[in-house]
Amino acid sequence: MRTGTDRNPAARAALLERIGWRVRNALLGEVYATPKPGLVDRRDTGAHRDMNYETFLASTEAITPYMVRMFVEGMDATAAGQTPEAVFRAIRGIGLEAERAMYAATDGVNTHKGMIFTMGIVLAAAGILYARREEKEKVFDMFYTGGSRRSGDAGNGSLRQADHGGCDPRHGASDDRTEHGGGLPEDARAPAEDAWGAALSDLW
Repeated sequence: MRTGTDRNPAARAALLERIGWRVRNALLGEVYATPKPGLVDRRDTGAHRDMNYETFLASTEAITPYMVRMFVEGMDATAAGQTPEAVFRAIRGIGLEAERAMYAATDGVNTHKGMIFTMGIVLAAAGILYARREEKEKVFDMFYTGGSRRSGDAGNGSLRQADHGGCDPRHGASDDRTEHGGGLPEDARAPAEDAWGAALSDLW
């Protein structure tokens, strides 16, 4: 099975560049969100004494290439006829490399070990689906609604309830919170959801 990106090196490079920016923006979005009582944000270090905002910036740059490699592993291994089980065995090694890069960049501080595990699995799964050219809805559901979109319930895990603190990692973050302390403001939800859907469409 061959994907369009296998036949077109320029398209493949553009795809992986987009994946890298998505990963980087997601990682930065976590630390940009301010305030986060007890956690590291742009104002303080919360309950942590061994890490700060700059530690997360360094860690993000260190692990992003490995996260992209997990997407590539899912895509290329599936295109070559390998099973999902083989993909996930392979990304374990990539994840361990990412951990070593993280620790090297942070002087031994664990900033993103959990994220390497969870995001790595999601990226590998997205690569598998991309190689199979399965319907976009499956990847859209994975990222956009936490799998609840088909049931008509955009609740648990959805963007509609996620609190991103109004941040755009490419341009800094807003300190404004919603009046009720969670979620995007009503007038911001539709544009944000449209933008997220458009971003996922870029992958096809």
